Amino acid sequence: MDTPIDLAFGPDGNLYVTDSGARVALFNGTTGAYITDFVANVGSGGPLNSPTFLAFGETSGVPEPATLGMMGLGLAGLALRRLLRRRARA
Repeated sequence: MDTPIDLAFGPDGNLYVTDSGARVALFNGTTGAYITDFVANVGSGGPLNSPTFLAFGETSGVPEPATLGMMGLGLAGLALRRLLRRRARA
């Protein structure tokens, strides 16, 4: 492994490590034993362009309420702007 850059425990409990060789290696989260390359370095640069940070999180197909609220406020603001412009012309 080249120079390690970042590491993170994944949702599966294993350790994922990025290195300067555009590689993400997978290690057993309990024993520390090397398992495999999660993303292998294929040629120069590999499939990733200088991976530096790892982050795991839950994905959701449903937008959060705050996102919908912000979108609603934006649409209401556009509607108000349009209404005020129409009144100014009349």
